[in-house]
Amino acid sequence: MTDEGLVITGISKSFGGVRVLRDVSLRARPGAVTALIGPNGAGKTTLANIVSGFERPDAGRIDVSGHDLTRRGPDRRATAGLARTFQNLEIFTGLTVIDNVVMGAYGRGGAGLLSAVVGLPRARRADRRARAAAEELLDRFRLTALADAPVESLPFGQAKLVELARVLALEPRVVVLDEPVAGLPAESVRAVGEQVTRMAGAGAAVLLIEHNMRLVMEISDHIAVLDHGELLMEGEPAEVRADPRVIEAYLGPDADRIAPRRES
Repeated sequence: MTDEGLVITGISKSFGGVRVLRDVSLRARPGAVTALIGPNGAGKTTLANIVSGFERPDAGRIDVSGHDLTRRGPDRRATAGLARTFQNLEIFTGLTVIDNVVMGAYGRGGAGLLSAVVGLPRARRADRRARAAAEELLDRFRLTALADAPVESLPFGQAKLVELARVLALEPRVVVLDEPVAGLPAESVRAVGEQVTRMAGAGAAVLLIEHNMRLVMEISDHIAVLDHGELLMEGEPAEVRADPRVIEAYLGPDADRIAPRRES
């Protein structure tokens, strides 16, 4: 079976009679960063919730790595290789920074948490591998000095980096990033951009939902624009930046200042 990454087909969703998404189809290919942009209220987070199994669509289909997971919950999607970050932090309070990242490594499968509690030899080996992977990720995000700090003691920006490191520890085949750089300083934005590019370079299909247009234009291979719950257009960064409909609906008069790194 060919891994087609994330395939979203004909998704529609209403809440209380209000149509939030209408017949949205989109594909995030393995080895590429696909950005989903649009104004607030366009339906981006609702689509992310449907992709990750936290909402059920009224119509349409979600395929992850060649498997129809439309009616499956978040756990089944995680098993299929899908991971997701959230606009609001999703971290394990009461644990240290490194233990948060280790939890992601356990999420790959292997010995599992129950075996780790029991103390089976296989679990001890898995724990050593997980900690080594976590240490490498903390180094990549320049968080090594904070490894043993309670995660809730970190400022928001650093805690978001921990969340992303935990997602990377899962080694996902498909990853949905919901505004990963919101509230981050410029240096951290660059670090996140580097890691997202690296994730795609390793073969993951990345769906990036983000308002930081400079980052989107720099690291995206493909961009889809959502407006009022419908797909307005999609294309390469240079095409999207120059499209009059996108300028009117979202980018505004400063569109010409946002230069994509990858020109077609």
